[in-house]
This record gives sequence, C-alpha cells and structure tokens, in this order.
Amino acid sequence: MYLKNKKNIFWAFISFLTLFFVLTLGLYIWVEVDRNRFCFYAHLDDAIKVNKQRAKYYSSLTGGKSEKVSKALIKKEFLTKPIAIIMDLNSRNLLNDNNKPLICDAFVSMDDIRVKEERLENYSIANTELISGLKMEMENFKNKIIAYNDNNNFIEIEKASRKFLLEIKILEEETGSNFCMTKHVVESLGITAKQANIFSTNNKFNNFYNKFVNVQVGALSDFPINLDRDAHLSHNLGVGIICNDVPEILF
Repeated sequence: MYLKNKKNIFWAFISFLTLFFVLTLGLYIWVEVDRNRFCFYAHLDDAIKVNKQRAKYYSSLTGGKSEKVSKALIKKEFLTKPIAIIMDLNSRNLLNDNNKPLICDAFVSMDDIRVKEERLENYSIANTELISGLKMEMENFKNKIIAYNDNNNFIEIEKASRKFLLEIKILEEETGSNFCMTKHVVESLGITAKQANIFSTNNKFNNFYNKFVNVQVGALSDFPINLDRDAHLSHNLGVGIICNDVPEILF
C-alpha cells in the first residue's frame, strides 16, 4: 500500500511537471510569434541578445573586469521576463492611438543604442561615500514614488523622475563618474508616468499604469547603482559598457 501511494505521488508529480512544461512552452511560443504585442518581453529579449553579443568584446578590452557586469545584467534581465509577460498580458487589450498595447509606449528600440566601440573619456571610479549617498537618495525617491502611486498621482511621479534624473546628471558632471543604468531605470519610470498622464481619464488605464509603476518601483534599488559602480572599472579604461548598451529615453 505504501509503495502504491509513493508511485501515485510520483506519477502525479511527473504529470504536473509535464503540464507545466507544455503550458510554459506554449506561452513562450505565443509570445515569440506575437512579440510585436509583447513589448516588455521583446525589449528584455533584445537587450539580452545585445549584452550577450557584446560581453566578450568588452571582456577582451578590460582583461575580464567587465564580465561581472555583463553576467549580473543578463541574469537580471532573464529573471524579469516572466514579470514582463504578465504585464504585457495586462496591457494587451488596452490600446493606444496606434492600436498597440499601452505598454509599448514605454520602450525605446535597442536599435537606438550606441555602437559598442564608442569610447568613454576621463570617467572616474566613484568612491564608497558617493555610492552610499546615491543609494540613500534612491531610497528617498522610491518612497516618494510609492506614495504618489498609491493615489495614482502620475503627474508628481513624472515631476519627481525629472528632478532625480537631473540630480544624477549633475552628480555625473561633478564627479566624472557614469551612472547610466541608474539613469535608465529613472527614465523608464518617467516615460511611464508621462504616458499615464495622457490616458489618466480612463480608470482601466489608470489601474494598469498603477501596476506598471509598482513593477518599476522594484528597479529603484541598490542593483542599478551597484551595476554602475562595477562598470566604473571598465569606464576607467574608456570602455563604455552599460552606457553604450541602454537607449536614452526622452520624456
């Protein structure tokens, strides 16, 4: 009886795994076939391809110093894919004026990034005090965004994003250090808030943008700052990892 129960549990587990695999495979096939309407997923997928293609080139120029950055970035992008698909599905029937899902307005094509050969000049490695200070500012910024988003106050989110982005750019000018990924996550939030303001009279759209901002709040963390800090070792050699690999988002 005991062995029979063990066999039943085993085959039930195998059946569950098989079903999960089939459903997951089917979902990813659907996403790939219709990737023009899964814009968040497609953006991450394109970014992963670019970063994988450029990783060896950067490593050869930095003596391997860039590899930690490439691996961390690719891993983060890959792990974000399921969240991207969920958000794409949430936006699928909420269309903009071009009859595309709303979420598509938040992404800039990876075709617009710099060439990998573009060199950086005179960029320094940020010290621990500077990094710690920026992390504190990021935490303060994050708390503001959470509070604004609780009330669907997308206008204030956009304003706060512009202000913090300017502060980061001033920090770059004053210190000679790049914070390209940190700017990128703030720009992404800013363009989302700007688009939300355009469609703010529609409650369904508001609900979607509230969820999307909540997802982006997860990126307002130490991760982009740590990634930029690690990239400084390559920037100090003139190699433009991260800065060459993310599109500028104007909002």
